[in-house]
Amino acid sequence: MKLNEPLFWKSKNFVSILLLPISIFSQIVIKIFNNFVNKKFFEQPIICVGNIYVGGTGKTPLVIKIYDELYKHKAAVIKKFYNSHQDEINLTKHYVNNFFINKSRVDAINEAIKKKSKLIILDDGMQDPNINADINIICFKTSKLIGNGFTLPSGPLREPLNSVKKCNFAVINGKKDKKFENKLLEIHPYIKIYYSKYLPVNHKNLRGKRVLAFCGIGNSDDFYDILEKNRIKILKRYSFPDHYDFKDEDLKKIKFEAKKEKLMIITTEKDYFRIKNKDKKNIKFLKIKLSIENEKRFFEEIKKFL
Repeated sequence: MKLNEPLFWKSKNFVSILLLPISIFSQIVIKIFNNFVNKKFFEQPIICVGNIYVGGTGKTPLVIKIYDELYKHKAAVIKKFYNSHQDEINLTKHYVNNFFINKSRVDAINEAIKKKSKLIILDDGMQDPNINADINIICFKTSKLIGNGFTLPSGPLREPLNSVKKCNFAVINGKKDKKFENKLLEIHPYIKIYYSKYLPVNHKNLRGKRVLAFCGIGNSDDFYDILEKNRIKILKRYSFPDHYDFKDEDLKKIKFEAKKEKLMIITTEKDYFRIKNKDKKNIKFLKIKLSIENEKRFFEEIKKFL
């Protein structure tokens, strides 16, 4: 979803309270609609990596990591097609051989099964009423968590926090937050909570460089923090909405500013995949990998479910 998050999503205030009746009505409508949908059950195990917070919570890097671990089980990654998500599609294609995209997740799963896939990994889809997943993994970022705790449009949540009851795992990206952990455990005492963080891969070549950094991701501060923590000096920064489609004038301005100030241009790997090949000249990207605390135990527990 392309958006700049409104400030009232961060805390309960007059605007969020004013919109609350719309949020409540929307959730009632969704619940009624979902009751009339027949879930599809598949013989192949399905792992769904999703979220309830609108925007970036680190789903795609986690999906790729799970695929890397389980590809020997003839795993396939499924993603619903959205025109605005071409960046994530291109990034996933780069790392995942067995990748299926369709406007219908059910159709994509059926296509994967026809190609002899034995394990399905859904990139997003926790709110898809058509699919019954065997494992639900919910993603959070400590920099955002649940915002003001309200659902759309009065808050940033797709569904209430109580929906963690249907989840087996929670993967929290960022610093440890015991208070939030306890909140999750109050709702679901048996949910397994893990923490993840992004580790830069090609940062050594960038250390000490003066850069112009730009990105169009769900949480731009994460990108800038990684750069600064690795002694990459940001002189200028440009932040765009999530999944932003960079226009020629945007990139011309960025390149003009960088040339004028003699700065290296750097962006995220996901944004780099979104830029047209003809415009990639003189633009570098920061490559990252996802690290999960107690990673061995995390995958052992997933395999138990399978």
